Amino acid sequence: MITVATRWLGICGGLLLGLMTALGNPYEFELKDLKQFGARDGALAQFRMFLPAPEKPVRYVLLLTPGHNGDGRPMATNPEWQEFAKTNGCALVATSLRGDNPKYQVARYWSGKATEEALKQLAELSAHPEIANVPWLLWGLSAGGQFSYNLTCWKPERVAAFVLNKSGLYSDPPSQGSLRVPGIFFAGETDTDLRLDGIATTFARGRRMGAPWCFLMELGAGHESGRTAEMARAFFSAVLARKENPETVTWEGSLSDHSIRPLESGDTSKPLNSWLPDEPTAWLWKKLATGEK
Repeated sequence: MITVATRWLGICGGLLLGLMTALGNPYEFELKDLKQFGARDGALAQFRMFLPAPEKPVRYVLLLTPGHNGDGRPMATNPEWQEFAKTNGCALVATSLRGDNPKYQVARYWSGKATEEALKQLAELSAHPEIANVPWLLWGLSAGGQFSYNLTCWKPERVAAFVLNKSGLYSDPPSQGSLRVPGIFFAGETDTDLRLDGIATTFARGRRMGAPWCFLMELGAGHESGRTAEMARAFFSAVLARKENPETVTWEGSLSDHSIRPLESGDTSKPLNSWLPDEPTAWLWKKLATGEK
């Protein structure tokens, strides 16, 4: 016989379980001893992870990194990124990184190892051990984009795709592995000449070496994220879809007149055109490159 007390305990237990689940997702984690990775006093590495479908295995880690010394952890609750993560089986991990001499933007110094360790710890906290080993999708703004690019150069075998947003300074030359990783280089039309030159030079170097990289100049934009998130999510989604169907026809976009065309079998992309993973992404690239609303 179910007594009133038993029913009350059952209700309270259910409420407590729900509260614990809510408090545990997103997951918060901070690495305390960064000197073990090569950082100096004042360095910081904080992470917030959201699992949009905690009952399912994680297939990718989507790592979001803000501008210089920024706290990007609120991005873990961005509804558009959460929806993307849910659709594509991602753990959404937003970061707050700080540290100079050596700079955190250069992943091979200390921040890359710290990120790997943080993901291992988050894998344990969430009881999703696969998080420690699944491929990464990297998105970064300004200095966060530098970190994403350098992380790709350092560990290209771990990266499925990267997106760099208005990130003008790149310390590492592309590695052979990174030249096989699809990526976008976003530039802002009214940004500084230094950043524009850095973005264009790094993109052109990789494209001449055959990298599947895309360049997009956002008209009327300066040093901010602008309208690029839509293109970033479409690019990531198309790259992941190609893993399931590698026969999908790739496209290219002309940087001179913004025309787009498919690359049929045996067709070679021109060195300085944008590589695009499929037709819908190509049309979206054209829309943004020409400033359509």
